[in-house]
Amino acid sequence: MNDGFVTIYWNKYLDLFSENQKDIYFTEEYVKLYETDVDKAECFIFIQNNNCFLFPYLKRKINITNEKIYDFETQYGYGGPIANTNDWDFIENAQLSFIKSCEENNIIAGFVRFHPLLNNYKLLENKFSVIYDRKTIAIDLSLNEEDIWINELHSKH
Repeated sequence: MNDGFVTIYWNKYLDLFSENQKDIYFTEEYVKLYETDVDKAECFIFIQNNNCFLFPYLKRKINITNEKIYDFETQYGYGGPIANTNDWDFIENAQLSFIKSCEENNIIAGFVRFHPLLNNYKLLENKFSVIYDRKTIAIDLSLNEEDIWINELHSKH
């Protein structure tokens, strides 16, 4: 069993996921677009057998004391963890390993923007406070222009 680890290089682990289990938002290149002098891209990875839990984020030092303490935030867009399995025992082990990794690395808080099409909030909701913020609207661009204007766009969007 792998107890989980943090890396700044994780694209090779995305190969363990099918196309419908991932998105560009989880790649190193996308997350690193949002790096700054204080925000550094990292990814927590937990692997058991062929099961993988992958969670990219931006880690930031909190400058309120002389201690080295951090928080994290997912990059702009859709983020959060992804898993290539629905095995709840595996997912719970990954959650606990992520919590342990945060404790060991002095990460005291985090903010996650989940992916609305992957419903990956379910991967954290039993161990973390997950709060619904707003709906995400999708428009089918394969329709012709008239159908888009008539059927897809509404005043509430």
